[in-house]
Amino acid sequence: MGAGKSTASRAFGERITAAGLQVATYTEAADPHPVRASDDLADFFQPWLEVEPSVLACRVRAKWARYVDRRLNDRVFTVMDGQLFHGDQTHLFMMEMRATDLRAHVAELMGVLDPLGPVVIYFRHTDVRRAIHAVFEARGGKWESYQLDWKLRSPYAKHRKLEGLLGLTTMYEEYRGLTDSLFASLNCRKLTIEADAGDWHGYYTKITQLLEEANVRV
Repeated sequence: MGAGKSTASRAFGERITAAGLQVATYTEAADPHPVRASDDLADFFQPWLEVEPSVLACRVRAKWARYVDRRLNDRVFTVMDGQLFHGDQTHLFMMEMRATDLRAHVAELMGVLDPLGPVVIYFRHTDVRRAIHAVFEARGGKWESYQLDWKLRSPYAKHRKLEGLLGLTTMYEEYRGLTDSLFASLNCRKLTIEADAGDWHGYYTKITQLLEEANVRV
């Protein structure tokens, strides 16, 4: 949360469009969302009430497969915000999907994405607790309460008796350890952005260079 994913997605969607390419940009707030499988459930915030983790993971891969098929038949570039290690992936973690199964899911999902030549940008904070405190301070108490309310109702949080802001940050520290290992396993063009320093000019320059290496004009 607050690492810069949505802002960067919008910025590079606009830059790629300005360079003359057709672009479909999807931020996390997109509704309807083309690949977020939990949107199809009665309660987006509590998918664990309706399906097992393995079922949600299958739905994720199926939605991505349909999206990939659509994009292979046109010349539209996609900028997708937070749907590899955020969104449904966070749900699977909070549903206590085993780490080995999560790794297998990500590997299979990357196989689905491979025909599009994916480029993965991983926005990462070194200090998770400081980052979460900062984003809550910036977005206000109402947004903080909303995040705490539904995420601490998850099986992961309940079974570990996680409560309050400390409980949420503890959960995200564990999740960040998992996403670090998942990102390291990816066999595609990729880049880590260590967002703590706030050097957005430098970060965007690195992203631009990576996209140009992938023959995407920016």
